[in-house]
Amino acid sequence: MAHPLPDPLPAYAAFFEERERSPLSIETYLLDLRHFARWFDEANGEPWTPGRTTTTDLREFKQHLRVARKRRPATINRKLASLRSFLQWAHSSGRLGDRRLPRVPRTVRRERLGPRWLERRERLALLRAVERRGSERDIAILRLLLHTGGRVQELCDLAWSDVRLSSRKGRVLVRHGKGAKQREIPLNNFGAGGGVPPPRHPRLLIRADRGPGGAIYETRIARMPRFHTLSEVHLVRAVGFLTI
Repeated sequence: MAHPLPDPLPAYAAFFEERERSPLSIETYLLDLRHFARWFDEANGEPWTPGRTTTTDLREFKQHLRVARKRRPATINRKLASLRSFLQWAHSSGRLGDRRLPRVPRTVRRERLGPRWLERRERLALLRAVERRGSERDIAILRLLLHTGGRVQELCDLAWSDVRLSSRKGRVLVRHGKGAKQREIPLNNFGAGGGVPPPRHPRLLIRADRGPGGAIYETRIARMPRFHTLSEVHLVRAVGFLTI
């Protein structure tokens, strides 16, 4: 059973909505806080409230993530950052009473690696792996991601009104990028020709007749509202199962 939302969380979410944080970022913050709340209940035998959070709790939660759950440093550090942000907000809004602000433990250090990109052989192998599955919709999705560098959630949000195409080039308008920024991404011939499927293609489940606001990529049920829908063609996961 899902842990009920502690009372401060709706107000905390509203605080970020007023600052125009993306819905996905707000959802991530709340998921991290719910996870901590469940752990706190089980570890201490009492319901979690911000005023009951101590430095020891935060230190033990970090250890739980590292040892029991074997989470990666990026996941641990994100959850610690979510807790730090929430506790600072709770302290400034008086939800901790007269207690001092608990000290969030240091982040887990990790080796910093340079940016990783796909070599030409890897890109071709990735395309072949998706093409073998025979889904033209997935091929179009993958090509658009490869040739624009767009984020998966940005692709999910694309509508027909966001795309301008010609025979040789085109552009995609990202209306709600990271940090609520809007930008245009140019399409080369390959991206324009293969990344955006033609309207009314029977195998792509396109509904261009819904008007300019209609989604370009859809599932059989509805427009893709979350990045999890594309998990099978997410580049980071896809590279992991390729055999070159």
